[in-house]
Amino acid sequence: MAFKQQAANQILGSCIRTLRKERGLTLEAFATRAKISYQYLSGVETGKENFSIGVLDAVAAALGLPLNALILTAYELQDGALESSQLEAEGFRGDVPMPVGLRPEHFAGALADAVRTVRRIGRNFNNHVRRPLHDFLRDHGCTELVAHSLGIALSQHSVYKLRAADGSGVLVSNGRGRRGRTLELRACRGADIGAARGSGATGWYALALFDCNQCDDMRVTRLMVAHLHGAGTPAADWLRTDTSAEARRANGHCMPTASGVAKLLEGSIYCESADEAKPGCDSAEIAGKVGWGDST
Repeated sequence: MAFKQQAANQILGSCIRTLRKERGLTLEAFATRAKISYQYLSGVETGKENFSIGVLDAVAAALGLPLNALILTAYELQDGALESSQLEAEGFRGDVPMPVGLRPEHFAGALADAVRTVRRIGRNFNNHVRRPLHDFLRDHGCTELVAHSLGIALSQHSVYKLRAADGSGVLVSNGRGRRGRTLELRACRGADIGAARGSGATGWYALALFDCNQCDDMRVTRLMVAHLHGAGTPAADWLRTDTSAEARRANGHCMPTASGVAKLLEGSIYCESADEAKPGCDSAEIAGKVGWGDST
């Protein structure tokens, strides 16, 4: 019994350490968030300390996860069913302007959780249906799944919460409804930023570029955040491409202009290629690499 308990402690402790590092948190910072001492937390992570359900629940809450999700993730990582989705720290930039109340570590944790969620969904679907999930979802469905998973994850990691489960991708801070600070969050499969769509409203916009192989192994290649001027305004960063009522209801009837793409590239919080994440990187040069052409 003692051996089984020690093994369980080590499995859970290793998972806690992995998730903590994915969120860019030090032992001290995370211990403060979980309201336990960092010495005790260190022992929990190494499997040397016993812990109660209450402590585990506090740790899960500090990670922004339900208790059952923490336990599930721990055993999936142990069994090799899920790989760590931690993104390379070198790929993040800390000097990018972003909405008040958001920091790079919020996005780092949210990206890791969203990647893990999509991988878990894809793996379970493949196990039961024996076909890759993206065969059914295709590009648009995959995009919506990634964007919504990222929106839910960011809601758990920051003060920004999804406004509604309507697929709009709009998050609002401080619980002030439509009058609060907003962030529109979208995803795009592939490298073509010009293929991204949005509502075209003035405000903060975040775009995650991702790729997904035949095994539904999703990875994020770039995350960008920028404040864009709405379609129809002077120096607009959005161009209306579809004026139909259906497109307006879906909040996806606008595409970024050349200036909008340039702002997004300059606002790259994360790049899979660490060299492109360095300050001062030429956005025109990056635009060639990500396959964007003239969208004015």
